[in-house]
This record gives sequence, C-alpha cells and structure tokens, in this order.
Amino acid sequence: MNGFAQRYITTGDEVRPVFRYRFRLQPMPDNANVLAVSYRLTMLAFEHNDEIILKGNADEVLHHLSVESLSDGLFRLENNGQTYRLRPLFDIDKQTYGVYATIRKYGTAAEYALTHAT
Repeated sequence: MNGFAQRYITTGDEVRPVFRYRFRLQPMPDNANVLAVSYRLTMLAFEHNDEIILKGNADEVLHHLSVESLSDGLFRLENNGQTYRLRPLFDIDKQTYGVYATIRKYGTAAEYALTHAT
C-alpha cells in the first residue's frame, strides 16, 4: 500500500473539499516588530487613519483576529480595547488604510514565525 486510500466515485456522489484557512503574521525583514496580516494567500489592510500599535505578543494578536464576513471580505482584530477592521488590500479603494502594524514590548512576530514554522 502506498499510503493513499483508494476510493471510487460514482454518478451522484458529491465531493466537497474542506480547507482550514488561518491568519498569518508576516514580520518585516528589517524590523521583526513590524508585521503584516494575511488570511489564506491574501494580504489584509487595516481601515484606520493612524499608525497601528498592537499590544501583546504574536500569539495574542492571532487569537483576537476573526472573520467578520467572508462574503464581504471583512475581518476584525480586537486589541487593547480597540476594534480594528481589516479587508483584502486589493479591495481598498478610497478608504484610508495601513498594511503594517507594530507590536510593542510584548514579543515579536519573528519569534512567532521561528517557533511556529510549517
């Protein structure tokens, strides 16, 4: 046996792939405390006027990211009493946005990436 299950599909059978998508934090090469957020293969942008300063470590930031509406491409991050709204970068038109956020004094995204490499 080669490790693959052999199955036969017949007319009327339904095959539904299930993907477990997740958020990722991508640290910048020149500053591990500055990071970008992605979901699937999509870079997300914060709909926000100011610089994004996040508190906590990378695990805490990831834990507080959620999908608000997948059909509308809306995501949310709860951090330090604020709610940040994110959307795919390609979907930004006239909104004020930022792609990068900074983690201050609570660990770095690079530390996360090193300990959670896939």
